[in-house]
Amino acid sequence: MKQFRWFLLFIIFVLAMPGVPVRSAESGIDLPIQTRAAAVRIHLGLNVSDSALVPSRQGSSTIYTNDEFRIEVAEYASKPRSIVRVQIHHLTDSDFTLNGFSVRLKISKDSFAGIWFPGSDVSSKTMMSAGPERAFEGIADANFGIPYAGAVNSKGRTAAALGMGHQNMPVVLSGNPLDNGQYELELRVTATLTGKSLDERFYVSNDSSSTWFDTAANYTDWVDGYTGYKQFPISATAYEPLYDTWYWSGDRVNQDLYLKTAELAAEVGARLFLADSGWDAPNGEYDKWLLGKTGDYKPPADKFPNLPATFEQIRSRFGMGIDLWLQPFAVGRESERYASTKNMHIQIPMNFNSVIAWSGVTREPVASPIGGNLETVNLCPRLNTTVTYLKNLFAEMENQYKPQGYWLDFIDGMATYCVAGHRHTYSTFGDGFKRSLDAIKSTVLASNPNAIVHFRARYANLFTKSFANIWQSEDSPGSYDQMRLNALRLRPFSKGVVFAADELFWPIGTPDARIAKFIMTSVMTGVPAFGANLLYATESERAMLKAWLAFYQENREELVKGKFSPWGSSIEVPNHKIEGKSATYAYIRNLDSTELIAENNIVYLMNATINTAMTQNVRLAAGSPAYTATILNRYLTTQPGTIRVTPNAAGLLTFRGAVEEGGIVILKPALP
Repeated sequence: MKQFRWFLLFIIFVLAMPGVPVRSAESGIDLPIQTRAAAVRIHLGLNVSDSALVPSRQGSSTIYTNDEFRIEVAEYASKPRSIVRVQIHHLTDSDFTLNGFSVRLKISKDSFAGIWFPGSDVSSKTMMSAGPERAFEGIADANFGIPYAGAVNSKGRTAAALGMGHQNMPVVLSGNPLDNGQYELELRVTATLTGKSLDERFYVSNDSSSTWFDTAANYTDWVDGYTGYKQFPISATAYEPLYDTWYWSGDRVNQDLYLKTAELAAEVGARLFLADSGWDAPNGEYDKWLLGKTGDYKPPADKFPNLPATFEQIRSRFGMGIDLWLQPFAVGRESERYASTKNMHIQIPMNFNSVIAWSGVTREPVASPIGGNLETVNLCPRLNTTVTYLKNLFAEMENQYKPQGYWLDFIDGMATYCVAGHRHTYSTFGDGFKRSLDAIKSTVLASNPNAIVHFRARYANLFTKSFANIWQSEDSPGSYDQMRLNALRLRPFSKGVVFAADELFWPIGTPDARIAKFIMTSVMTGVPAFGANLLYATESERAMLKAWLAFYQENREELVKGKFSPWGSSIEVPNHKIEGKSATYAYIRNLDSTELIAENNIVYLMNATINTAMTQNVRLAAGSPAYTATILNRYLTTQPGTIRVTPNAAGLLTFRGAVEEGGIVILKPALP
């Protein structure tokens, strides 16, 4: 969502219960479990009788029983993780109520330097969310974040990681420093569940031989298998560079602006044009939300006399595909569609307790009072009528505009809790949300099997991954550092989708050295995307864009499909590299003594630092006894002279030389 950022504060009361399973002050039971990875404590919000649970062993499982329940806890351990499965059966064969449950893990404060989780806010200075002496709180839900938290040591290795299996429930993530030199991580499912049984699994790791990035990727592999992830088909269109005017035009766009900027974008090498918010309504409507006309998707005649024809000109004259912006669940009260959707909107209580579920955006004018509740701009996905509405909406868009793809917005702005008077077709938000997204996916692919669908953080997550083929980081206008750090935290969960950069924007008058790093960062983060004002761009800006997009296209297979990993001595702002089949591409944000380990004999050292004097140690794949270093400036023009560099006896090469900010050093084996 373009102009909102959130950081939720939750007060979580943590009670660590020693000893054997007993009733706790939280109205439930605690089960201490010693896994291979770490000791954990499972809390189950069960209203049990006073009789104690009796533990017994059965193979690799521990069984707890009393007159009412049979609880089985089993561990499945393999490097680098332990998977713990918890099954609850009511022995009377009647329904029981579970008032949430949680998993807790204690680690030494000395064992880690930072904690991160993918749904938290990120600054331009650190990707960590907390440290050993600082608490944190956050939430994950079906349309927001991922129920996973990781503690990282000073070398970037895993100190601890904790993640839930199912991705469709509200989970509060928290961390608290304790007085005894320990720190407690907790994942707490807040939903009240009713049924005859429960089956849940969670992930635990403390494998310090694995980086924080690789541990999160391992968790992702497990979740994808556990939840039955199915990949959204990926076409070549997903890898094309994108241009968008939003960050400088807002929704004040028209036919003339689209045609002029599309021509300029095509000249520098962009191949997708994002028709962002503004094509769909009069100027200023975006900010009105529930009180406006959003949801009509009818371009005003004074802005776009014939939008389908405008799109066709962009395609035929400039060779650019159309990426169409929609916020598909949102309908304003002034929209023509509201007459048929007014009973379909999510409603939440006036004083909604956001620990119960993700509250979405609740402030005016996204939500507004109706009766005793707040009506939100979004339709409730728990209704079958919403599923039908979405099918019809996307069939209409396909028929009228024939876009090459969709940039879907504001999905993380939806509350996952609804008290409206309508009767829910689906029992949970997760179930209805999944059916709604599937309706969009099936409708789009039926019309265009090569279509692309963009999701961005934080609704790009492990629950929604089957319904998009492009992920990108959260909005970060004006900060390439913030965009990249956002991307680093989302990237390990992205197996199966194409990763793209946010459409970076820099103000008019930005120095060329800084512009070059905006462009370099976009190319090295994923499929590049840009949002600078090309109408007033200088010749040098356009030259840099054109050169870097040509570099991207020339090395596209390696840049977007190579192995991506962070490296360096900083866990707050790490460097990163991409290992392709023939070359290693290293993005250097910090110059430090850490050596770059390259799997190839051709290495690109990209200077994203604030220095023009570069010293970098590189351990190359075994091969040549000598290397040449070719320096390119920020326009990717080869500079005069070639430096010859010889590795030492241990195979370590040290490059020292002058490189422009935004320039590249290319290391290659020297010819005989």
